[in-house]
Amino acid sequence: MALAKPASLLEDTLRIKYVAGGVSHVACPYTTTWRSMPYAMVAHWSGATVRYERAGERPVHVPPGSALLAPADSSHCVTLDGTNPATCRWAHMEMTICGGIDILRFLQAPAVVDGHAAKALGDLCEALAENAEAPRLPPLTLIARSRSLEYQLLDTLLTLVHWSGSQVETVESIAHVLPVLVAIQDNLAGDIRRDDLAALIGLSPAHFHAVFKAATGIPPMEYVIRLRIREAQSLLLQTTATVAEVAERSGFHDPFHFSRLFRSRCGVSPAQYRRETRSLPVGGG
Repeated sequence: MALAKPASLLEDTLRIKYVAGGVSHVACPYTTTWRSMPYAMVAHWSGATVRYERAGERPVHVPPGSALLAPADSSHCVTLDGTNPATCRWAHMEMTICGGIDILRFLQAPAVVDGHAAKALGDLCEALAENAEAPRLPPLTLIARSRSLEYQLLDTLLTLVHWSGSQVETVESIAHVLPVLVAIQDNLAGDIRRDDLAALIGLSPAHFHAVFKAATGIPPMEYVIRLRIREAQSLLLQTTATVAEVAERSGFHDPFHFSRLFRSRCGVSPAQYRRETRSLPVGGG
């Protein structure tokens, strides 16, 4: 299997960044309720069984010592079973290729991990959280340690998936629209039109629509909307910007349209999303 071209593309476009995490202790009753995060989630649970649900999939009861994985934008819910307290070691990660394609979703990573890999993921989540709180270390030392741990976590995740020929073909097809993906990411808050995107790679709008959908699985403007909603979620969670400011910074220039679209996509208003998601006792669940 020839991997040179896909490998080069992945190396050039890989983005992995630790956003938040920690070690949280929770007691019954506990549930995250249904939610969607703009980051990939890794969460290692111990001490009790949890029920893990992801939209469109059957709920699973997960024994202590297992890890849960959720791609960015994945609607999921975690509920503590029984009466025993539990500990969760968790991390939120930006892990993308080609300008915004989530790695866990692209590789079809499993929802539940057990055994040595689960413990390794939990250990890395805890180490990332400790490193983020490390006092009085030089900035470059903190960055180097964080990058090392981030790539160790990605390396562990990659042992759980099988790199298939179809994935290689997908990367090769993405290469044809990569200038468009990069332009969208770089100009997310600007005016993005399908005809202008098509012109970037010299295709007619209709042909471009078909090529883009074949490469990414979704139409170009739907791809733009999803990235903008993800950016809005991130701004709501990481900044104190007003809803109107979040709308503008994520490419929605009408705050009322933004609020309606956000509610239709996320099930709650932007303000409610910020309030409820920030208040969860476990960020990783």
